[in-house]
Parts: sequence; structure tokens; C-alpha cells
Amino acid sequence: MFHPILRRKIGGLPDQGFFRTADACILFFDTTNEASYKNIEKWYDAFNNANGRKGSAPLPIIVAGTKIDNTKGREIQPKDVDWPKKKGLEYREISSKANFGVKELVLDLLKALLGDGTQLTDTVDLASADVQVDEAAAEKAMKEYGDA
Repeated sequence: MFHPILRRKIGGLPDQGFFRTADACILFFDTTNEASYKNIEKWYDAFNNANGRKGSAPLPIIVAGTKIDNTKGREIQPKDVDWPKKKGLEYREISSKANFGVKELVLDLLKALLGDGTQLTDTVDLASADVQVDEAAAEKAMKEYGDA
């Protein structure tokens, strides 16, 4: 069996057993690659098909657009990110190279799993950022997403 990351890169999905023991899901897509955005629905369906146990509450799912530090290469604009809204899913934009939005994404997922009243006492230390994100542009993009 292929490692899930390798399978994702060559376009296939892992079998449902891969998702069956999951407690939550983060669906990542590359904002500089339109095809990756179009594929998140397949990943969503595969995750839900594996975990759609009758009578159980839906598992937390967050959609994350990555590589927002690459504003010039961006193919998916915030106003075009409509799929998460249609599904009622939370959406975040992040840059792992710039450590932008990563901590908040992890904290949102933890709160979805543990409840809003959860208070986390430890800090999350991330590696030094390799690039910078234009925070004003990132705020503008999320406003555009919200307004769309």
C-alpha cells in the first residue's frame, strides 16, 4: 500500500480503512494549484464514507488553503473558495513556511474535538519561519472569503 502522502501526490485516495479510525479531518488544498482545490471534495467524500456511522455525530472537518505566502502564484482567490461554505465547514488560510495560521488551525481542531470550553495551558512552539506573509493581504483575503 502506498503511503497516504505519496498516494495524494499521484492522485489516488487511500482505502477507507485509512480514514476509519480518524476523529477529525483537515482537508488541505494548495491555493497555487486549482486542481488541488477541485480534489478536496473527493477527499471529503472518502472521509465521510469511511466514518458515516449511522446515528453518530459528524466528525469535525476543517478546510485549509495553504501557501498563502505565494500571493503572485495564487490560482484560487478567496472569493472562489465556495465549497466549504456550501458544506458548512470552517475555512482557514495558512502558510507553513511562514508559520502563519498554523497554530490557530491546530487550536481550532483541538477545540472542535474537545469542546469550546477547553483551555489549553501549554504553548505551541513552531520552527522559525522561512518566509513572511503579508498579514494585511491575508486579512483582506479572509474578508473577501467572508463577503463572497
